[in-house]
Amino acid sequence: MDLTCSAPEASSAMRGSAQLWRKLLVPDLASTGFILTLFLCLLLFDGTTTLFRDADSGWHIRIGEQILATGTVPNIDPFSFSREGQPWFAWEWLADVAMAIAHKSAGLAGVALLYSLAIGACTWLWFRLNWTVGGNFFLTAILAALMLSTSNLHWLARPHVFSWLLLLGLLIFCETAKPKWNWTEAAALALCGILWANIHASFFLGSLLLVLYGIGRWTASFLWPHAIHQARYGKKFFSLSAILLLSS
Repeated sequence: MDLTCSAPEASSAMRGSAQLWRKLLVPDLASTGFILTLFLCLLLFDGTTTLFRDADSGWHIRIGEQILATGTVPNIDPFSFSREGQPWFAWEWLADVAMAIAHKSAGLAGVALLYSLAIGACTWLWFRLNWTVGGNFFLTAILAALMLSTSNLHWLARPHVFSWLLLLGLLIFCETAKPKWNWTEAAALALCGILWANIHASFFLGSLLLVLYGIGRWTASFLWPHAIHQARYGKKFFSLSAILLLSS
């Protein structure tokens, strides 16, 4: 048996290898945005200090440490003086645990790195969302500066940053979803709902977003005859919204 490759096959393999190394070594604009955001957040923004300008960061770390120590989610707020002993639900317990683990590993610097990486990932997803909807390269690059200069008002070591990741990911899903029902997508959204509900109290926004997409697609099917197929999208988004809400 001849195990050697023909010249065209070898040339194709070399091109494929070159393209792979180019992707790995030469970052695209989204990856560059991630690296730039990480640099801005940790160094120029002085993230190891500025990310903690909200006192709630320490509260979240302590709640997470208590959860790790006891193995249970508290049903009263042990640090409240206005509602001491009153029933309470730790909506953001999963984010609290992540912060406590980061703090145990590397102190406040570890928490700052955790949130800097999350903020950088948000920038990466923001660029990917622009490419998904067919955004212009140069306009996106220009708007990135505006996006970073306004969003940094909310660069804090608090769980809401993780909700940005889930919201941007959901937007990309809505823009790329196919009209055909897919149980894998439904299961993934149910898992997203469970995760979101235990990270930040903004989880209801996910279901609202799916409803808005459903209304938009359903309305399009009535307004434009050539868009009649959009009604299938509407039904799917409404169903997925219910799944996301119930799983939350």
